[in-house]
Amino acid sequence: MSGRTHHGLEIPADLARIGQVRKFATQVMTRYRIPKRAADEILLALSELVQNAVEHGAHGHEDATVRVRMAFDAGSVVFEVEDSFPSEQTAVELRRRLAEAGLPDDLESERGRGLFLVQAMMDRVEVVPLAQGGVVVRGEKKIVRRAR
Repeated sequence: MSGRTHHGLEIPADLARIGQVRKFATQVMTRYRIPKRAADEILLALSELVQNAVEHGAHGHEDATVRVRMAFDAGSVVFEVEDSFPSEQTAVELRRRLAEAGLPDDLESERGRGLFLVQAMMDRVEVVPLAQGGVVVRGEKKIVRRAR
């Protein structure tokens, strides 16, 4: 994420804190005048990945945290969600799930659409394993600004 303006937030791994991430991201994207549609898509993808990090990456670790970083340049927004705890959600498993992301077989299910939505809304998604365990999931959204 070099060569860009960076912003970061670290939260306890608690689903109740996802609203804090959304508020942080909204404030930062407003500052950079990210168009509403792109900002909405980024917020949805970011929320989904933070929820995954809490539920799968940090699950069972009482003092676990999730780090969120956002970087901006003239043409894109890049965000990262990091959980630094070894878990059942290894980088290999998460990469496989991203590659196979699609709608769940049971369309009535309340779960199972998250990675499909992230893949559909972002221009690029990648999973980076951490040496100490855990993963960083990086998403990128190209920003098209309309001339006024």
